[in-house]
Amino acid sequence: MNNSINLLSIFKKSFILYRAVLPLFVILGLIYGFANVVPGFVLNLLRINSVELTVLLTLLLNSWMAIVMIYAADSIYSKREVDFKVIISSPKKIYWSYVSVVIAYLLVVIFGAFLFIIPGLYCAVIFMFANIIVLLEKKDFIECFRQSFAYVQGFFLSVLSFLMVNTVFYLIPMIILSPFKNVSVGFQSSVNVVMMVFIMPYLTLAQIGLYRKIKELTADS
Repeated sequence: MNNSINLLSIFKKSFILYRAVLPLFVILGLIYGFANVVPGFVLNLLRINSVELTVLLTLLLNSWMAIVMIYAADSIYSKREVDFKVIISSPKKIYWSYVSVVIAYLLVVIFGAFLFIIPGLYCAVIFMFANIIVLLEKKDFIECFRQSFAYVQGFFLSVLSFLMVNTVFYLIPMIILSPFKNVSVGFQSSVNVVMMVFIMPYLTLAQIGLYRKIKELTADS
């Protein structure tokens, strides 16, 4: 059975909440955006040319900020006061559990993508909430993925549609730069940072909104 969710209402509500706390999310977005470029910049200064190390360090920095944004987004949806000092230090106890879930998710999706793409897309959909569940429901490693599958199985098409919309948002920098030739790497990075400042917090809010809606409907069924 596939139940339908009004994604437009999810995005609208998320935008209203996002606009209400715009200064907070601009700050978090700036930190997240710079976390994407700092590892590469530092390694270049040190003349260390390692794509693998750059990706790893970026993942580790981004994970910290992703946790912060998820907690902030959930607090906003729950109408709880958001204390910047509290949320910025919130990842301490759960950080490595979150990182392990994110790495496992990426590996499963990438491996599935090599199997003619469809399995990778399927895994990306059914496990999309695993990173949220490890934080907000305090589930263990395996249970995060099981619970995500349990939530998504009745709303697969809605979650798939949400994921596709997210993908379009992330492609915006490429779309903006596509008419221009010989664009410098520095300029590309700057555009990506600017987009992360505004897009990443909003999409995190929207994902939390979808997660809470599905959890609510699942509990009522």
